[in-house]
Amino acid sequence: MKIRNLKLAMAAALFGGITLTAQASLIPLTAKVEKEGDQYRYTYGVILTSDSIVQPGDSFALYDFSGYVPDSAKMPSGWSLKTQPTGGGASRTLPNDDPNIQNLVWTYTGSENLYGQSYIGQFSALSTNPQGEGRMDFTSRTHIQDSTGQVIVEDNITTVIGPGGSTNGGGTIDPPPVDPGPTPPGVPEPSTLLLLGAGLPIALGARYLRRRKESV
Repeated sequence: MKIRNLKLAMAAALFGGITLTAQASLIPLTAKVEKEGDQYRYTYGVILTSDSIVQPGDSFALYDFSGYVPDSAKMPSGWSLKTQPTGGGASRTLPNDDPNIQNLVWTYTGSENLYGQSYIGQFSALSTNPQGEGRMDFTSRTHIQDSTGQVIVEDNITTVIGPGGSTNGGGTIDPPPVDPGPTPPGVPEPSTLLLLGAGLPIALGARYLRRRKESV
């Protein structure tokens, strides 16, 4: 098994002319929150980075998705969702995991392997809570081929925006963050970056990945 530590800065990639090679498994490249009635839909655009492989049974998990609305999830074909109070993610990571709040675990059920670099699709779920100031842990388990040709497991962890508050009764909901305003003109969508061949590592530079490694 292997855990890769990765910190990429978009500024360095865009303005420094640096060619970056990123191998970091499944990554939530985009995340957005939209109000649906009196609830909130959280949507994550997930990509598979270079040299990584998704095999049937591989998965990723959103930990402590507060206020989850049952049967509200949407996902691409070939994926399934289950919810559970604890666990469900990559075993060699150490996410924050409140047993009073549901984890969302998406598992690949397709019959063929998926290979990076590729856009996996959008995954979403409703919450009764608006976006809070905190962030959720996002873990993934995929595979990678090492220098000897052996395919081995790869576990990773990062953070994403998520619902605030608590579902265990009496919890308070954090106020939503200040709206930063419209996106500056000229900033391409992630799909545009991929289609134009701008390089997946540059797109990945948009977020910093946090890795925590369990002592073995």
